[in-house]
Amino acid sequence: MTTSFTTPGADPDPLPLRPGRKLGPIAADVGSSHRAWLEPTRERYLTSGRTLSDLGLCIPLAKSKLSELLRGIGHYPRWEVIHRLAEELGIPGWPLHHLWKQAALDARKTRDWINRSTARTVAIAPPGPPLEHGALREMVKDGYRRYAGAFLADPAVRDAAVEDAFAILWLSFGDALASPDTRRYAWNILRATVKAKADHRDHRPLLAEAAFDTVALRDKTSPKPRWRSWPRAWSCSRR
Repeated sequence: MTTSFTTPGADPDPLPLRPGRKLGPIAADVGSSHRAWLEPTRERYLTSGRTLSDLGLCIPLAKSKLSELLRGIGHYPRWEVIHRLAEELGIPGWPLHHLWKQAALDARKTRDWINRSTARTVAIAPPGPPLEHGALREMVKDGYRRYAGAFLADPAVRDAAVEDAFAILWLSFGDALASPDTRRYAWNILRATVKAKADHRDHRPLLAEAAFDTVALRDKTSPKPRWRSWPRAWSCSRR
């Protein structure tokens, strides 16, 4: 079961034309935590105008291996390579490393492997997200934790889901600001992140028990009241 973290927003600008073969899609078996950092990294590459051949001159990987990395094919990549790629594409290092590390743990990489993979890179110090990101986080973080807690019983998993959502939002904050509703953009990221971490049965997340809480918390974190949603939510929750 995988979850996509792409969020509807403003109409994107046309992608720059580049020579060579078109980059293939992300592999179907790539997990949700891997997609969390891979999707915004691919998006930054696709809109950068750079080519794989160009990046290969700066990153110690053959063009074919870079293509596999950006499709999630093969072995889980070491941070040394992702760090170089992030520098070339201008991707913030701290949120990317946060999501890469979580996906590495989900891929059953040991902490020793993670530490060795990071050892040769510059220390990842959080420089601080954009001011608007920090302001939005302060406004919604408590509601986000309550929402995540409705589906994730383990407080550590709940808090990790919220932190992952804010990291994903940081990586794509330009798109969030360009979207018609920044809060809705952020909310969709949170929902996708929590859904990816929720328990599943028959490939579906077990969300029914918390459906009423979902509507209540959405109302608290949305800039516009949604009173018309309550009667329908109440009738659905009683079925």
